[in-house]
Amino acid sequence: IVSDGVNGIIYPNDKFNDLYDAINKLSNTQRRRLMLYYFEDLSLDEIAICEGTSVQAISKSIISAEKKLKRLLQS
Repeated sequence: IVSDGVNGIIYPNDKFNDLYDAINKLSNTQRRRLMLYYFEDLSLDEIAICEGTSVQAISKSIISAEKKLKRLLQS
């Protein structure tokens, strides 16, 4: 929900809702890694250490998630 700041009108932010829905369509692994990277501001190295995997695996997962989000949001 967003207020326009001028008239005080509150309306749902469709783009936010679309993004939220698209993120929820990712696999649990992709969603977790994407959230850690973009919203928790962890580096690829930090995520890899936390998950006990390679930086390359984390990077591929995030790139794949970004591509899926782009496809979902363009449709």
